[in-house]
Amino acid sequence: MNLDNILRTMNEYIKDIYDIFGGQSIEYSTAVRQVRENLSDEVLQQVARQGLDYKSDEPTEPLQLSRGKAAQNVLQNFEGDLQQLRKAQRDKGTARVQAQRYYLEQKLDDPDAFSDLKNVKERAAERYDFNSNVNDWYEAIDNAPELTEAQKDDIKEDYSTLNADYADPAVRNNIRDKAAKLLDEIQKKRKTQETPVEAAPDAVGIGNDISKII
Repeated sequence: MNLDNILRTMNEYIKDIYDIFGGQSIEYSTAVRQVRENLSDEVLQQVARQGLDYKSDEPTEPLQLSRGKAAQNVLQNFEGDLQQLRKAQRDKGTARVQAQRYYLEQKLDDPDAFSDLKNVKERAAERYDFNSNVNDWYEAIDNAPELTEAQKDDIKEDYSTLNADYADPAVRNNIRDKAAKLLDEIQKKRKTQETPVEAAPDAVGIGNDISKII
């Protein structure tokens, strides 16, 4: 496969991942990480035509490499790295192959539900949100003097099974719901203790609006 074809198929792969799962998804984050593992930031700054730089963790367009002459002049020295990148992408599977687990999750939740790509994107965003915040929830709960040791031990027990059962959405939803209730309880108790509203979020490591984190 020549260089132009490598770049074309690589770009198509990343765009498919972005379109199906969204920019805030584990799948897209993995696709971008694969690129960064094989091409240095110095090279990417020269050849990326979109999607390399964005605010926070909210990309508004998929990462794409230029197939123009100038970019190919740079990348021709990195064909081995690009071949390795394409292998990593093939090993991970196409976007539609990766989407199968979300279809299976939906069937588990509702056997009669119609599986569509909108549902896949929503589930991917939920998993990304969970993955991004689960450790912050745990730390906030574990360090909160407003909660009893029994309350902390209860959620610690759930967390201890998280790695083994992470693929089960019911397990993730259970932890999410428990964390939401405990974080809400922390805020309510701090308000009754006349803790300034501005101070409470910093104290527990969460934002003013718990719903944005939970």
